[in-house]
Amino acid sequence: MKRYLCTFTFLIFLNGISSSQTLISGKVLSVSGAPLGFANVILIGTTQGAMTDEGGTFSFSTLQTGPGEVQVSLLGYEKKRKKIRLEKGKKTDLVFHLTEQDISLSELVVTASAYGTETVSGLPVSPMEVVTTPGGAADIFQMLKTLPGLTPVSESSDLFIRGGDPMESCVLADQSVIDHPGTFESTYGGLFSVLPPSMVKSLWFSSGGFPAKYGNALSGILDITTRHEPSEFRIQAGANFAGWDAETTVPVIPGKSGLTAFVKASRTGLLMKVNQNTRPFTSYPEGWTAGGSYSHRVTETGRIKVNFLAGQDNQGVLVSRPEGKSEFTGQTETENAGISWSEVFTQKVVVKTGLSVTQFSKNWKLGVLDLLETDQTVQARTDVELAGSNGQKWYTGFSTDHRVDEFTGRVPASDHDYRTGAAFRNLQEGTPVTTGGGYLEWEQSGWFGVPALSSRLGIRADHSSDRKSATLDPRLSLSAPLTETITGSLSAGIYHQSPWLPLQNRKEIRSSLPAMSARHLVGSLAWQGPDAASFRAEFWGKHYRDLPKKSAGGWAGNGTGYALGTDLIYKGLLPGSIDGWISYGWSISRRDWLETNGMAPSQADITHNLTWIGKRNLTAAWQIGWNLKLATGKPYTPVTGSQADTLSGLLQPVFGETNSARLPVYHRLDLRMTWTGGMLDRIFLVGYAEILNILDTDNPMGYTWNSDYTRKTPIRSYFGNRTLVLGFSATL
Repeated sequence: MKRYLCTFTFLIFLNGISSSQTLISGKVLSVSGAPLGFANVILIGTTQGAMTDEGGTFSFSTLQTGPGEVQVSLLGYEKKRKKIRLEKGKKTDLVFHLTEQDISLSELVVTASAYGTETVSGLPVSPMEVVTTPGGAADIFQMLKTLPGLTPVSESSDLFIRGGDPMESCVLADQSVIDHPGTFESTYGGLFSVLPPSMVKSLWFSSGGFPAKYGNALSGILDITTRHEPSEFRIQAGANFAGWDAETTVPVIPGKSGLTAFVKASRTGLLMKVNQNTRPFTSYPEGWTAGGSYSHRVTETGRIKVNFLAGQDNQGVLVSRPEGKSEFTGQTETENAGISWSEVFTQKVVVKTGLSVTQFSKNWKLGVLDLLETDQTVQARTDVELAGSNGQKWYTGFSTDHRVDEFTGRVPASDHDYRTGAAFRNLQEGTPVTTGGGYLEWEQSGWFGVPALSSRLGIRADHSSDRKSATLDPRLSLSAPLTETITGSLSAGIYHQSPWLPLQNRKEIRSSLPAMSARHLVGSLAWQGPDAASFRAEFWGKHYRDLPKKSAGGWAGNGTGYALGTDLIYKGLLPGSIDGWISYGWSISRRDWLETNGMAPSQADITHNLTWIGKRNLTAAWQIGWNLKLATGKPYTPVTGSQADTLSGLLQPVFGETNSARLPVYHRLDLRMTWTGGMLDRIFLVGYAEILNILDTDNPMGYTWNSDYTRKTPIRSYFGNRTLVLGFSATL
């Protein structure tokens, strides 16, 4: 309780700090007066700015005084700047009218279709928000976990979306699915995203009710578009206690083609030593990622882009288990290459197609365990968008992939004996899987002459060699203005995904299982207030069917489940000139699948989840930010006793009801101080000091037990304790 009081006392203190700041607000419109959403607005020479909402409004505060200049940029439109004079405590209102730029028509249309009309569940996120979110480690996944619909089940980067398992979400980058999007993978998930925010042009995240364009996902979609050809030469480099990174952009043919490249090295030894981390590492987590893209305009409206990405990481730590201590080592390697082409025909038809190849390997060792996973995927995708008359749009496309995910090596004969020299069995598991699917959608806006009254109706068909039969998924979304500031939306649909089983059970399957299915219903009320303030309330439900379940007769697709809840988010300025967002989620999630005995809480059954991201400018150069998270503890299955294991000669646990116990309440406060400045009028500098889990709250990921299962010990994450991080970056 004392720590909770410290948290709120600290935040109230920050809220009470007073200073005269200038509010810059306004609208970004087209030349015809239509609002332009998702435009970037920035005060030149600073990192202060905002992104316009769907109504084209923006607002942000600054301590700058005197003359200044505000720039607005939006893909598909010409940049525009306005000179202003800032005075303390006075509000500055601006209106920008942007002129459409024909040369970027392909980008404009494709980006619009990614955001589409998904006001129910689509939530645009700027790359700048990824970098500046306190406690987010400038990581895409860690930042997304602060948004409504995602639950902080653990410190990992895995995305638990609205009561669903991480394997129920799909991550795409430039039309290619990324099957292994995390680094430093362990049994508790990965730590960070393989893709740095510097490579990202736009993100679109949906936690339910997403359109028919997306398949093979039951819960959520993260769609990433990487940057196109750069307009200027730039070098950026940075370092902190956990490693270093560098990036460059090089225009090859100005306005026509260019190269973007990056490299990032993770070296956590210094971070662990400075913070006196007591985890028994045998090898500090280390790794690297490198990649980039070459983008070339083949016509005024067409582009070819080649992407590449590679990475490697390793880790080693002593693990305490009931049968004794063993060293866990993990090593992963990934390579990905892709090529995409887009073109606009007659300014009404957009065609975008891509081909990619991915190779991934992971080797885990723990005592007798020595398991190697190799995953190779070839995939292709084509999307077509047709702009019709009277507010109509048509979307269609298809995708196919061939995947070989194999597991080979040695696994313990007993689930409770990983000792070196223990009995084991050899494993070779993996079957090539080929999938294919297509979709057709019709969108109509401007019903009855009301521009914001719109609908989207779609159908998707999929088939996979590991499914019992093909699937057909209808989907519908509606959006209507209720007042001048409130919009109501409703989405419903059926979603399918290939069946999933734990590795140890896959050999027991005798025939193909049906695809898992979920039925979504999402209702939303969105309020748009003054000065870019916004509030959204979503009410959602998911009904699971056809889940794998084991019975006396073997495995079948008769498992069921459900999840339902409410998500709330407010984004904008708070008293005390605090900017950021506050999100709250209430949910329940139940499953009867795999080897459970009846309906039980799922591992993502987090009843309450509160996050507050706050940022406040102290001076023109200094900013303070914080990330407060409070959540119900994660469910786990308790051990109620022990009995003899005849195979190993050890005791084995006797478990209670599935997920009938919970970890302690999750509570974490991260604090960050950021300084921005320049040197020689050419170099932009950023320095920061960040304290993760400043109150040093114990947030265990689970428990391990002693040899007779009478005493449990918390399992902590690598960076779960209070951790200080100092770093800087320089851009030329």
